Amino acid sequence: MCGIAGFVDQNISEDHAYNVLKEMSRTLKHRGPDGSGQFFSNRLSVGLGHTRLSIIDLTETGAQPMVSTSGRFKIVYNGEIYNHEDLRERTSDAGYAFRGTSDTEVVLAAIEVWGLESALQMFVGMFAFALLDQERRVLHLVRDRLGEKPVYFGWQGDTFLFASELKALKIHPKWKGTLNTSAIYDLISLGYIPCGSSIYSQIEKLPPASRLSLDLTSRDKKHVVSRWWSLSKNLDQSGEGHFCGTESEAVDSVIDQLRSTIRDQLVSDVPVGALLSGGIDSSIVTAIAQEQSARKIETFTIGFNEKTFDESHHAKQIASHLGTEHHEWIVTPGEALSVIPDIPKYFDEPFADSSQVPTFLVFQLASKKTKVVLSGDGGDEVFGGYNRHYLGPEIFTKLSHVSTWMRKMAHSSLRSIPVKTWQRLLTTGLGNRVFPGTLSVSVEKLEKLIRLLPSTTRNEFYQSLVREGDVSVLRDVDCREENKASYILEDQAIHFAEEMMRVDMLTYLPGDILVKVDRAAMANSVESRAPFLDHRLIALAACLPINLKIREGEGKVILKEALNRFIPKTMTQRPKSGFAIPIDDWLRGSLRDWCYDLLAPKSIAEAGIFHSDRVKSLLESHISGRKENGLTLWRLLMFQSWLQEQR
Repeated sequence: MCGIAGFVDQNISEDHAYNVLKEMSRTLKHRGPDGSGQFFSNRLSVGLGHTRLSIIDLTETGAQPMVSTSGRFKIVYNGEIYNHEDLRERTSDAGYAFRGTSDTEVVLAAIEVWGLESALQMFVGMFAFALLDQERRVLHLVRDRLGEKPVYFGWQGDTFLFASELKALKIHPKWKGTLNTSAIYDLISLGYIPCGSSIYSQIEKLPPASRLSLDLTSRDKKHVVSRWWSLSKNLDQSGEGHFCGTESEAVDSVIDQLRSTIRDQLVSDVPVGALLSGGIDSSIVTAIAQEQSARKIETFTIGFNEKTFDESHHAKQIASHLGTEHHEWIVTPGEALSVIPDIPKYFDEPFADSSQVPTFLVFQLASKKTKVVLSGDGGDEVFGGYNRHYLGPEIFTKLSHVSTWMRKMAHSSLRSIPVKTWQRLLTTGLGNRVFPGTLSVSVEKLEKLIRLLPSTTRNEFYQSLVREGDVSVLRDVDCREENKASYILEDQAIHFAEEMMRVDMLTYLPGDILVKVDRAAMANSVESRAPFLDHRLIALAACLPINLKIREGEGKVILKEALNRFIPKTMTQRPKSGFAIPIDDWLRGSLRDWCYDLLAPKSIAEAGIFHSDRVKSLLESHISGRKENGLTLWRLLMFQSWLQEQR
């Protein structure tokens, strides 16, 4: 991977422009430690900066900024085009003369031969790039279909800025960086700040599958953002349930597409490894990668001393069965905790998915052996792997049979019952009698069920599931209902689970999962490739009937069947655990002093964002063990830690 940065500034000298570009690029060196380059056009007042992680074409012919053979286009590019060899052959046949072997040059060739819009439809891969059309005097910013690679952009006065990460924007002398308080509502409720905004006012994240075009001849500071690919349209055209074969044939189709995708993603001028957690998604990716590799694939996993959170023994067993070159790191609490204070520096904007810690650590492990790894990211969103996908629709249906006023009354009454009372009742087994068939019911799970009671629409139900943070800690932050990002269309023709999966791909995937992976990987100068995010595989999954993804309270049915062809069922048949850390215990133990320091009343008052008495109550009830408030506390800590880093 690489880092891109740049600006449009009509009031900057050439010498100053190059100095600023060099400094912007320097902040992104972790994204590309192998090289750096800058370009500034006096005529168009456009600056482009780049840092390079060399993966394909390790020579200087792959250096950026890169110009097309005609001289019309200049590009700074972050990504991988997996079908670049095919596109190289086709553009060569059309008369394009190549100088090197990089996929960056293939991007330029395709744009020059077919035009930007047509070329984008042909690209298979992940990318974010800035393209300067020197003939038409237009600057384009482009992001890949699912949002694997990031682009921030915005106006600071009369200057337009863009970069892979916020830290590069702050270098420009026009930077102001006004806090966007409305984004903090999303951070506390969701754990991340969605696309379309950022922690700073006037700065946005370019949405996935979007293209921003800025006319450099215009003086009205207007840019146009358009979609060049639509997930919903792609899925609708695929047609849920339109696969006409047998279940066995469906499994064959999924395996065949994964084989094709992984074969393309194994192409690299450096060795490619795989992250292996021992779960379904990473296991099938690793199995197919090893099947197609002439050498032993390097696999990487981390584990914890806390057995409840440790899956490393499962990963080790699977690695042994597949014959990979396995690397394991059992992380001590001290090693894990040493990463946490530096998280704001790595993630650059408040981000509060606590699995960011093990994700960073596994990339740190991988960085000692390779520059490129395959991951299982996207499998849950594409094939229905989250609890809300396979348990949510049944709960929603059951709630729908109860009148609205009864549910609202029950919600109000149940919320008033003290936590200690619930704890006593649940220890008597009441939870499993009231909610038969559920997983062992904890106070936290029961509170989630109570929170769902007033939901009368699919959208309300979904928002209650995903917005788990306690927003009562917020003071004067704008948290009106209309500010809640929502993509659910209440389309009764689509199975509710399919609809949630689709919304997850539009929101949670690019806003949380892919941010976590990109920043953690790039902080360690490692490129992560996700076979499940190939748009052709997503289209295939959309064709499958829902019972091949979700059946009898379980998700990813077809992936489990596919995995059984590579690995014995006895090695993989166990409950989903996720990539978690014992955050609740750590906040009471090793992180306690850090927690008290960041959430001290004085620190909270200085921020002016949260109610100090409410934060104090949450913290004390958690530390005492009366209630598990780790989720909201972690989100508060990540904001306070980020704010401290900025100061």
